[in-house]
Amino acid sequence: MAEITNVITASVRRQTGKEAARKLRRSGQVPCIVYGCNQDPVVLQADTSALMEVVHDPSLISLKIDGQQDKAVLIREVQRNYIRGDL
Repeated sequence: MAEITNVITASVRRQTGKEAARKLRRSGQVPCIVYGCNQDPVVLQADTSALMEVVHDPSLISLKIDGQQDKAVLIREVQRNYIRGDL
């Protein structure tokens, strides 16, 4: 099994939608979604600077969600602002 070197800490989002995502981005957070086989999608928020460090590395990431057991995840898609280049 591959060694997991990158760790991201995230928390579950209570609010969804465009305005909630804008408020998150203004506060330095990024809205995220984790999809998995045979499980419901989980909407999360993570720190922008921590996520920027691991976005370029196409390896497994250890995701810590609100004190739950770590999950090994792989970033499948990243959406950026095409003018500023931020997440």
